Amino acid sequence: MKGHTGFVFSLCSLDSGELVSGSDDKTVRVWRDGACVQVINHPRTIWSVTKNHLGDIVTGGEDYKIRTFTRDPARKDNSVAT
Repeated sequence: MKGHTGFVFSLCSLDSGELVSGSDDKTVRVWRDGACVQVINHPRTIWSVTKNHLGDIVTGGEDYKIRTFTRDPARKDNSVAT
């Protein structure tokens, strides 16, 4: 699997069979069948990726923030916090 331009620090397997990776290239990538299907940009290095009990992607990074990403439209928040 090629895509990251920096070291990969964390991997997580989702219930869907997809793999999620976090890197010092400031991206989280979602992989399906060996192909990158989504890139989630972050402001700093990603140290950790995991999933929560709902199947959402949870990231932790160098900026000391924990972020949760969901595919469930009912739980999606369109607001942007500052």
